[in-house]
Formats: sequence, structure tokens, C-alpha cells
Amino acid sequence: MCKLFFVTFGLCIILHIKRLTVMRKLFILTVVANILLISTAFSQIEKGNWLVGGTFGYGNNSSSGGNNSNANITPNIGYAIGHNSVISTNLGFSSNVSESEVNNDYKTSTKGLSIGISWKKFHSFKENFGWYTDLTGGLSWSKNNYTTPSSESESTNNGYFAGINPGIYFLPTTTLMLNANVGGLNYYYSKTKNAGQPSSHNSSINVNLLNYFSFGINFILGNKSDK
Repeated sequence: MCKLFFVTFGLCIILHIKRLTVMRKLFILTVVANILLISTAFSQIEKGNWLVGGTFGYGNNSSSGGNNSNANITPNIGYAIGHNSVISTNLGFSSNVSESEVNNDYKTSTKGLSIGISWKKFHSFKENFGWYTDLTGGLSWSKNNYTTPSSESESTNNGYFAGINPGIYFLPTTTLMLNANVGGLNYYYSKTKNAGQPSSHNSSINVNLLNYFSFGINFILGNKSDK
């Protein structure tokens, strides 16, 4: 299983490395280095443990027509309802900026807030690292500003989301967990209100791979001590 993981991960790197920005290359190299170098004791997450921490993410897409970048930070607190099974509540803050060099050089900036719940199930490869599935859902609110050379306008959004985002986790000690994922499958629904105009409704399903990165750190409370 461990060898299969390394082979699969290596093939992904080879297939995508030529298309990645410097930041994405550094991210992948960092993950690989941690997998190869970390070799401390492994600690299972047991029922009754608390996980306190958060995640932060960054994504960027550039083309000849413009650029889109986004960032977010999401504090969370989780409780282990069983062996390697954790339910968490999350509070997210996000920022997105989209700029275009066509269509009158418009710029869109968005500030968002979300609240949600997630369920993570952890699966170990060997000793102190493995992978997990993260099922999540929640509510979101945002404010958008649109700017062109001749005008400026605002709108608000509210909606909900659901998704599955697998990732890799590391346990340097029995009380510290590091995790990372590179995207997943997500569904979004939103209702948009513009001043003086009827409301509009939008929904989408997004699959992001190596276009969006999320890093996390959690402190595991309840373990007696490092082995």
C-alpha cells in the first residue's frame, strides 16, 4: 500500500510539474520531503480526543486574459466520535480577486464568511502518515465589488455548499497533526442580490486538482503523552 502511494503520487507530479507555478512546485516538493523525512511515533485518534486548529488555503489561476486568486483561513474544533473518526465545526473567512484584461478591464473582489460542519475519516499508510476523506457542508455569505474604468457596483450572495476533499496527514508527535489537500469535488448554490435588480440563482459543481491548496494544523488533546 505504501509503495503504491509513492508511485501514484510520483506519477501525478510528473504529469503536472511542467504546468505548475513556482509556488505549486514548492508545495509538492515540501509534501514529498515530509513524507520521506518524518519518521517519529504514530498516534491513532481515539474516541474522546479533541482536535483544535485550522486550515489556510491559497489558489491562483492565470491566463492571457486575466488572473484569479483566492485565499481563506478556517479555524475549527473537532471531537473524535470513534477510532480515527472526527466531527468538526468550522468558521471560514475568504477573499477572492478576479481581474480581466478584456471586457473593459473589469475587476471583481469578494469577501466571504462561512460556517459549516465536517466529518473526517483517517486511514493510515504506515506509522505516522496516511490519508483522509473530508465530507463537509455549510452556509456561506459574501459581498462582491465590481469595478470597470467607467463604473462601480456591489452585490451580496448567500447560499450553501457541500463537498468531499481528500488529503494527506502527518503526525510529527502524538499531539500534533499536519494535513494538506490539493482540491476535491464541491457543489455550490448561491442567491445573488443586486441593487435595483431581481435576485438571481446560481449553482455549480467544481472539480479542482492542483489549482487550490489547503494546509492545516491541529493539536490533539486527550492523548496522555508522546510515545
